[in-house]
Amino acid sequence: MGQYKRRSMHPMAIESRRRRRYYRRQLIQMLGGKCKKCGSDKKLEPHHTQPRTWSSREKWAMSRLLIYLKEAKLGLVILLCSTCNKIAGAPDFGDVDHSDF
Repeated sequence: MGQYKRRSMHPMAIESRRRRRYYRRQLIQMLGGKCKKCGSDKKLEPHHTQPRTWSSREKWAMSRLLIYLKEAKLGLVILLCSTCNKIAGAPDFGDVDHSDF
């Protein structure tokens, strides 16, 4: 009673998930592994220091990660925790001085 059969994932979906995790770990490691503002290592997100030229809604997750990796190499992305990223991206705060990060 209460048991259910777990749906198995397609092998290609499993491989795709592994690659996304791998690239995400690479991005986090490349950017220092902690929030530039508060030093937290939880719920990390990439944050653009300059307005980006592309929309994340138009990109697949894997494509976004590869773009973030390229932009990180150029110094256009920093790592923030979700709380600091929400504050930095809030429209009421206008332009955020990224020299604080």
